[in-house]
Amino acid sequence: MPEVMPELTRKFAARRKFEAGFTLGELGLVLLIVAMISMFAYPKFIEYSESVTAGEEADNITHYVSKMRSAHATDSDFRLITTEILRSTGIFPGTMVQGTNVINKYQGTVTAEPGAIANPNDSVQFTSTNYSLAGCREVVPRMAGLARIVTVNGTPVKPKDEPLDRQLLGTACTVAANTIVFIVSK
Repeated sequence: MPEVMPELTRKFAARRKFEAGFTLGELGLVLLIVAMISMFAYPKFIEYSESVTAGEEADNITHYVSKMRSAHATDSDFRLITTEILRSTGIFPGTMVQGTNVINKYQGTVTAEPGAIANPNDSVQFTSTNYSLAGCREVVPRMAGLARIVTVNGTPVKPKDEPLDRQLLGTACTVAANTIVFIVSK
């Protein structure tokens, strides 16, 4: 019997040594691998996230411009259009309405007022604020087909009834909080 005890003790000690855990070197190696993967994945995640937000914003713009055109198709002009009227009649999606304000996906405000392309009140001018640099560069091309005129920070990137000037858009979207004005008609 005395010989059995040392044998069990040795087996138990060997098992404990085997189950002791990871060494500091092994943990360091795992952390290094995770850091390297994160270094490459994070920028792609931010790019993907920005693209999703821009897509949702462009969808919202398409939605409310389409609803506004349908609701006011028989009006002779847009002299009565205001942000409040479009908000209270459900033209803006409910997800954009916060109290009396209309908020875009970039947490900026959206306003609407009568615009002028050829004549006073022949269009609606939407002003949307607070677009990130990447958001500005992604949203404008997605919604430019809806608008007859688009300006970014006061620079006309889509003059009246002309195509979007992508090169000019690249230089007009320069700050962290860009303002986009787009004018639509019937």
